[in-house]
Amino acid sequence: MTALAGPATGWSGVRDAALGMAASTALLAPYALGGDVAWPLGFLMLVPWLLALNRVDGAGAALAHGLLMAVATTLAAFHWFGAAIGDYLGVGTGPGIALLALAATLLRQAADLGGAAGLTVALLASNEALAQAVRARRAGSCARRATRITAC
Repeated sequence: MTALAGPATGWSGVRDAALGMAASTALLAPYALGGDVAWPLGFLMLVPWLLALNRVDGAGAALAHGLLMAVATTLAAFHWFGAAIGDYLGVGTGPGIALLALAATLLRQAADLGGAAGLTVALLASNEALAQAVRARRAGSCARRATRITAC
């Protein structure tokens, strides 16, 4: 079986998911800091995780990976907030970051249609398109799919 070709099971799937999540989180950290150089990362930072997620077998496993990625992205982008929570509560940085990790799956941002939600959809769509292009290239059908994608 070629890399990222289909559902992975056992330790192979866990390893692939962990590597994809780690790579996407590593790309998210500088993106969250912003700046002129970091913003393009938004259009490709989730590709490693999406490719690994493509190999997950079952809705329960996909949900678990999504929850873990929510925690990972929250910690990568808002680790400073965990430190602030710890300082505010007087418990230190480590416990503050742990509290942030526990709350990560509950954090939600409300925005009007086209606001932060629209940006999120655009970034997710670009990441999914790049992940699909990588899958197509690995499958040997890049030219055919690229023509169809650009024609849309």
